[in-house]
Amino acid sequence: MDIDHMNKKARAITRLISILLALAFLAGALPQPVLAATCGKTYTVKSGDTLSGIALLYKLTVAELAAANNLTEPYTIYIGQVLCIPVASTTSSSTSSSGKASFSLALDGRFLVITTSNFPKRNLYYVRVSTGRFRQGPVISTVGRLMVRNKPGNVYIYKLPKELTDASYLMVCLKNAVTDAHTCRSLYTGR
Repeated sequence: MDIDHMNKKARAITRLISILLALAFLAGALPQPVLAATCGKTYTVKSGDTLSGIALLYKLTVAELAAANNLTEPYTIYIGQVLCIPVASTTSSSTSSSGKASFSLALDGRFLVITTSNFPKRNLYYVRVSTGRFRQGPVISTVGRLMVRNKPGNVYIYKLPKELTDASYLMVCLKNAVTDAHTCRSLYTGR
């Protein structure tokens, strides 16, 4: 290769890097989206943050946090993004009377109690429990299966593994065995 050809390549690469840096700067200078009036606070995403970890921090479900920020699956967030933290519901065990599928959580010693409401009948769900984000990573465990029965007020009880019983917060997700769709709620254990 001759020196002129190498110089042309170097200038082209330098120009490309300059353009990318300018675009990144302009993207950061764009006005932030107007946040909904129901935001209690805002949160700026930092390195290592996950949507489920932020939801646990503010005692919200991932679905509530995603809906407040108009996020769609796979719920991608980026460093520097400003998230709307909606006003939390009064309790994590509230259920919806609007006909939308929901579930409530309670803890009785080492047992997790789940009450479902308006879930499609005879659907199979995997019950997954996570302790949230830790230095060594979250502890995630599938504690059982849930088959929705044909009666109102379905109550299911699961024994938690030892590694989940000492956590301050638990994230409980019901994952549909067929569609992989999931619904999650967080639970403050008081430990």
